[in-house]
Amino acid sequence: MGYFDSREELLTRLDTHYSNALTKYNLSLTKQSEAYTHYLGGEVLSCLYDTLWALGETNTAVGHLIFKSTGCQRNADILHYLDYFAGGEVTYQAICEAWGRDDFEGRAVTIAFIDRMRQLLWNEPFSAVFAAKPEEQEE
Repeated sequence: MGYFDSREELLTRLDTHYSNALTKYNLSLTKQSEAYTHYLGGEVLSCLYDTLWALGETNTAVGHLIFKSTGCQRNADILHYLDYFAGGEVTYQAICEAWGRDDFEGRAVTIAFIDRMRQLLWNEPFSAVFAAKPEEQEE
């Protein structure tokens, strides 16, 4: 599959990347505030310095979120996660298993959607044999 053997391992790495990004983002906010203080005080060079520092920290934060890699095939952990662990095919079996696990939570919304689909199909041609009206059988 790639560098990571499990979804949990990769999520742990992504959580670390997020924490690092948050630290850098907060430092960026601090530097923006300092730049504004210097601006109000007429200290142009200090303002410029802090503004550039804030931009650098913001850039690093984005890098931690988007481009950080610990050896994945696509050179970004988030892309590896999306390739191998996110989404996936939605099948009737997956839906039914999820309902069973959650004691059919969300059944009312599901039935409402199914009823709406029935309304939309009401006047369309229908040829599925399993849905045809059962024939009366002679005894």
